[in-house]
Amino acid sequence: MQEHKQIADRLLDGALQGDDLSDYPGLEDLKERLAAAFGDGGAFVKSSSRSAKDFADLAALEQRFTAYLKNLEEAVHEVVSENTRLIAMSYASMALLKSDDALSVINTFSQSERIWHDMMLATAAQGCAHAAATANSTNVAAAEGEASGSGSVPGVAWLESLVVRDWIPIEPDMEFRCFVAGGTMTAISQYRHLIHFPRLCANWTEGANFLQALLTAFECSIKDKLAGLFPMDDYVLDLAIQLDDMSLLNILSSDSLRPEVVEKVWVVEANPFFETTDGCLFNWQKDIDQLLGDGDKPLEARLTLGPKKGASSLIYRDWKRIIDGEGDSIPRPNPTASHSNAP
Repeated sequence: MQEHKQIADRLLDGALQGDDLSDYPGLEDLKERLAAAFGDGGAFVKSSSRSAKDFADLAALEQRFTAYLKNLEEAVHEVVSENTRLIAMSYASMALLKSDDALSVINTFSQSERIWHDMMLATAAQGCAHAAATANSTNVAAAEGEASGSGSVPGVAWLESLVVRDWIPIEPDMEFRCFVAGGTMTAISQYRHLIHFPRLCANWTEGANFLQALLTAFECSIKDKLAGLFPMDDYVLDLAIQLDDMSLLNILSSDSLRPEVVEKVWVVEANPFFETTDGCLFNWQKDIDQLLGDGDKPLEARLTLGPKKGASSLIYRDWKRIIDGEGDSIPRPNPTASHSNAP
């Protein structure tokens, strides 16, 4: 998308200057409203459709990946496997989702294909042919969901917003995609389904009992808050568990943890119950009866129970190059290394 790249480059150049946004009416206003919504500890910013997780500054990503990989390599006392490298990349990419200021949000969003695609659809729905050069129709929503009405277009079918939430550190194995049909949770998949997480598997129904933590949060709080907001109460919910002891090395351990390590369950976002929402370890065609809970099927949960050889071939190409050691500072993986993450 050459046009996309040219516009993104111009937006980025102006944003990096910090004081030259005059060519983009509304962008300065957007920056100010974003800045006002930020807390002291940084923020996670997404559109009302999805996040900009497809973009990461490659130099920063490589630097963080190298640091996380070094720590994990010291933990296993051997040349790390492909699975462990994927864990290190998960840590690195998640860390880069944290924005420290409004300009970093603009920089990231201007280069994300996901955000670009959604904004084009949104502005097309509003009948705005040249909205790529403006930000006037964008609302900024705080974590509580209160949106500013300034710049909105009345009567449109799709009004895109930016959601600013306080940054909460979450570990890569503690995010889950949960399917809800008719207000009943029917299926749960680990979110990063290409990776085997020993801690998650060891404490799913025993020890910390992460499954019970998710179910309790849904039944006691989340379910009632979302009742009636989606047609037939069908939706796909992304939940995250915040742990009170987030040691990088614990993620490789199969030790049993106490239930008290679960500090809180957070709602990341709610998605439509459509095939366009990734099914993770479930297939919308093969598993549709399970997802719908037909025939009074009990809840089914799926985890990746062991490392998947070749899983890195399914991630973003540039990220795979970093994992494969094509960056100057990254050692090349040992093709004969064990695929076990056990220390």
